[in-house]
Amino acid sequence: MISAALTAALLLTSCGTGAARTQTTETVPATPTVQEADFMGCFLGGDTSVNYLGMSLEEFNNATGNVYTEENALEYDKDFGYAKFSFGGMDGLFCGRAPFGKQMDVSFSITFKDDRIKEMRYIVEGDDDDPDKVVQAIADALRKGLPDDYKEEHEIPSMGSGSVRFANDTDGYVFSVWKSKTGGKGYPVFFTLESYKDKYGME
Repeated sequence: MISAALTAALLLTSCGTGAARTQTTETVPATPTVQEADFMGCFLGGDTSVNYLGMSLEEFNNATGNVYTEENALEYDKDFGYAKFSFGGMDGLFCGRAPFGKQMDVSFSITFKDDRIKEMRYIVEGDDDDPDKVVQAIADALRKGLPDDYKEEHEIPSMGSGSVRFANDTDGYVFSVWKSKTGGKGYPVFFTLESYKDKYGME
């Protein structure tokens, strides 16, 4: 079954070679990892028109080669509507469109309600590097790739210093990037994508 999932992922919209699990030892449990799919491709002019937001879990799994499963998750609570996965070490987001210049640990979560995906979130863990550089790399990719009708906002009060948000109208989407306000180092850096209506509780 794992082999079949890997093969399916290759044929779909993943950025690399599909899902992978880290090698185990006899004494240390493995941390499962999955391959990033091109979740931002349809917004940033990629070669896919797939929009994963609003999909059911079944549709999402079918579209990603059935690798974002409970077995491969760091956390998975279907009743609460939350799942979190590890991408492992990455040197950029969005299939390389937002490069960091070095490898950083990246995780990814989905939030869903009534079997519909409402939010996707990237979490970038850094060390002593300046987190503003990561925020800037993500914001630059959005500036370059998003359609012209997306307006850019800075210093959003709820997200703090250095935060950036891109949004268009109520039928569109909201893309937000900000750094942690706890712990003093500015990491993790968060990026979320969600529909305007879901973000602001509109029917």
